[in-house]
Amino acid sequence: MAMAASEAPLAKIDIAVPSRLKLSVTEGPCKGQVIESTSFNSLCLTVGRIAKRAKIYLKDKAISEKHAEMAWDGQKGAWLLRDTDSSNGTRLNHASLEPFFAHPLKSGDFIKFGTDTVAEVTIEPRSLCDATVEELLRAFFETRCQELEEETTQAPRDMLQRCQEAFSALLAPPQQA
Repeated sequence: MAMAASEAPLAKIDIAVPSRLKLSVTEGPCKGQVIESTSFNSLCLTVGRIAKRAKIYLKDKAISEKHAEMAWDGQKGAWLLRDTDSSNGTRLNHASLEPFFAHPLKSGDFIKFGTDTVAEVTIEPRSLCDATVEELLRAFFETRCQELEEETTQAPRDMLQRCQEAFSALLAPPQQA
């Protein structure tokens, strides 16, 4: 017997409700500024000194135009911080960040953007009741895009590694019997 359209099984969709990210600037020219992720219509927030190029604008000459980014990772259920190869670097709890590598954020962390601006991180979990349908859809699609990006970048990395291994084997001196 055929199922009616209304009886079709529903696919299971896991959506991690994005936590509220709050940055409180404690040092530097923007001291006292408070930034909350829920103020933006995005789950990827660019930090920089040029308002037109960054969602989080920090008026500080030691901060690059596009200094760093913070993005919600639905797979990990965490906000991640990346330095975008800024001139003066980004530090997380006094440790310098290597450009483009993601570092999970937690409440109580301190981020130093450039040489002067320091912000304290607060992460507030949210329940399904706190999120709008738009936020949930955005979280789902951004998470799916992250999954697809990871899937499409893994194959070229594997291929590059195999090529490097083959090249190394060709350059290795022949083994004597």
